[in-house]
Amino acid sequence: MKVDFYWCEITLYSGGREYLYGGKLAESPRLAVRWLAGQAVRLADLMEPHPLMPWLSENPGAIREVGDAESESQAPEELRAWESDSEELGAAMKMLVEGEFFRLVVSDDGMVINLTARPMPTNFVAAWRKFESSYQST
Repeated sequence: MKVDFYWCEITLYSGGREYLYGGKLAESPRLAVRWLAGQAVRLADLMEPHPLMPWLSENPGAIREVGDAESESQAPEELRAWESDSEELGAAMKMLVEGEFFRLVVSDDGMVINLTARPMPTNFVAAWRKFESSYQST
């Protein structure tokens, strides 16, 4: 299978609904995994910001603990662990090189976070461009 590009996306599932959080076209498996790894850290920082982040240190009281410590999510740690594990990143890249779909799934208090990447074959892109041009001409 000849691959034209890799489609990467983040989807969130909550309350029986799916939300597309972000997506990117990557030109290579390495760039796809690099983007997913960057997004994993970004999501982890949004869920559990480091206290020394500039926007927190400049605004005392901007964040405070809510709930009990026993119900804390492990999602930020899982995302950071995946991003910093070179073997896991290499395995994701290998899957994409071999034409396979990659998915990292993390759960966070009733929400499921999917970071995915898939090879997009050239014939899919060619077929889509043909459809798109015929659609625009009508």
